[in-house]
Amino acid sequence: MASTPSGNCLASPSGPGIWQRERQDWGFGYYIRLDLKGSFHTYPNAGGPFKSLEEVDKAMDRYFHQHRDPKLLMNKGGVPSREISIEKARYWPDGRRKKLSRSYIIKQFHNQMRRLLQALVDKHNEDHSLSGDLAYELKDVLHATTICEGRTTCYYHLNFTVTKGAGDSNSGIENLFFAEVKCVLQGKEEEFSVTCFCPVESTDNGYCYGCTMHRDVNMKHPISADAYLAGQVKAGYYCYEGCSSDSDDENMEAKKEKDGC
Repeated sequence: MASTPSGNCLASPSGPGIWQRERQDWGFGYYIRLDLKGSFHTYPNAGGPFKSLEEVDKAMDRYFHQHRDPKLLMNKGGVPSREISIEKARYWPDGRRKKLSRSYIIKQFHNQMRRLLQALVDKHNEDHSLSGDLAYELKDVLHATTICEGRTTCYYHLNFTVTKGAGDSNSGIENLFFAEVKCVLQGKEEEFSVTCFCPVESTDNGYCYGCTMHRDVNMKHPISADAYLAGQVKAGYYCYEGCSSDSDDENMEAKKEKDGC
């Protein structure tokens, strides 16, 4: 199967969507994808596919319950106490420490973007009838940046690698991709649409004001400016959040402006 030319956008923005729901009590956001048959999938995987959002809610409740740390007092059903209050201030129910360090924020954002990208890759495979050895498999998240152009609309710019199955002629070869995802806040949920999903080369240098201001200079964008929407002009309002696989401190910067989204 011939490889797709670099910068040729493969997005199907009119297809079924992806949503994020936030569990404030866990400091954790999970994603829901609606497939072409009308079933729902969760990221992280909580079983399924599911026939309704009610089934999704019940499955995620089970998922969170199963991932509680049994050593924590808050998970033992005891009477509220000073010790439990202190514990809740320090830990999430699964035992993760509540930290505000830069490295912790970067790690959490990276994990969040990996869940989102897995949903995007699965959606792309379904939209383009790619299955078995022809289906893409997510390997690594290399770069991820948030660009907000307004109070309710954000974009993610993402670089990641994918491979194909053992039976494909390109098996084992890691292909570099770029994706742009538009995120719109709707009540307590965020709805995502894919505006660009395409292979790029390590030499591609499409310009993006948002990623440049974020100082993620190694994010690879398609050369054609028509391939993606955000970061084309110096807008009046941006907020930045990101992660990078680079060891360079400049590219590992993760920050939010005071009025961030």
